[in-house]
Amino acid sequence: MFLEGTQIVVDEKPFCVWEIDQKQSNVRFIKNIDPTYFKYIADMHYSVFQNEKESEFHQHAALSIRINYSHALETFFAFLFASIQAPDCISGWLQKYSLKDLEGLIEKISKRKKILSKFKMENSSWESISRIVFNHVVLKNQEQSDNYKNQFAILWKRLSSDFINKNIRQEYNSLKHGFRITPGGFGLAFGLQDAPDIPAPPERMQSLGYSKYGSTFPIEENIRTNEPSFRIKRHSRNWDIENFLHGVNLISMSLSNIQSFLKIVNGTNPSDCKFNYPTEIEYFDEPWKRIVGINDSSIDMQINIDDVPVCRKKDVLEYYNKLTT
Repeated sequence: MFLEGTQIVVDEKPFCVWEIDQKQSNVRFIKNIDPTYFKYIADMHYSVFQNEKESEFHQHAALSIRINYSHALETFFAFLFASIQAPDCISGWLQKYSLKDLEGLIEKISKRKKILSKFKMENSSWESISRIVFNHVVLKNQEQSDNYKNQFAILWKRLSSDFINKNIRQEYNSLKHGFRITPGGFGLAFGLQDAPDIPAPPERMQSLGYSKYGSTFPIEENIRTNEPSFRIKRHSRNWDIENFLHGVNLISMSLSNIQSFLKIVNGTNPSDCKFNYPTEIEYFDEPWKRIVGINDSSIDMQINIDDVPVCRKKDVLEYYNKLTT
């Protein structure tokens, strides 16, 4: 047993991690990764939907599956980038990353900008990362192997769009921090009116989409730049629960494959590691297969900026000082 130092970067931030027997510590951490957790949570709550006797809990189950999806997304991208940048010190990388680091790395890969890595990469792309992770995978033939590698690259690119989506992020924050949401989806419809103040009759209304499940949550909107003034608006999102269920299933597969990749990189015989993939290549489309029509809506009263008085930071602080003196 001896002290070891491991140099790592989190995006471009440099660190040196010191540990007694770093290699053994890293191997132990990798073995304890549980890729099945998120699938278990999703399956457990989805079973509620299959029982009409528990219909009163359907909205609760939907919210749990929704939270689980975003939790799984962050975990996946954290482990993916830790594997690319610090495969010899996964726990050290995970201790130091932030959401901004994940967003920054995703942006670089999307724009094919260079990222720092302990692996040689032809270019910074999801395809390059997938080839690194699945380097030791050989299926029935090379064509099939390449096909699945490409499908996982496409999957990770699509998942990254969800991860950096502002509306999805704000909804997740509202769910996990104080449960600041109203559960339930929404519908939108339009129809020709006979007069401006008379609603169109029901038979003329054309639906743009509806979902029973979703949420309405507060979002902030700045009044003016360089001022502390902002307003709260209501934003609504619709979900399809089955999309989340299949998304979590593919994320769990991806996490399992990252774990196998890390075991191999850290000395395990490739023949002792299992890689998971769907039996049908079409399954990669399942998380986006069901369309609810309108996914996002933000309808609220408009505010005329000219009607809002200027408010400076010092004005707010002076107001509080007067209250406390």
